[in-house]
Amino acid sequence: MMTRLSLVAVTLLAAFTFAAADDKADEQRAELGSKGLLQACEAYQNNPQNATMAYPTILTELVKPPFGGTSFLRNGEKDLRDPWG
Repeated sequence: MMTRLSLVAVTLLAAFTFAAADDKADEQRAELGSKGLLQACEAYQNNPQNATMAYPTILTELVKPPFGGTSFLRNGEKDLRDPWG
């Protein structure tokens, strides 16, 4: 009985450890993603085609700029989603 209980305890501990590691990885992806969005907003604002030199009013303008041109996000709308969905 004790060995089964020990096995269950070790299994639960491992599950919680992996869940915590996944959460940390998601947090790191979110931080990198937000930095990427900031860089995209700065590139949008400094783009020569942006006559008003304004920042985007909504994030989808980074994908389809109203002044034309290509997306400022490497992966398009996918880059607008956070790691949690």
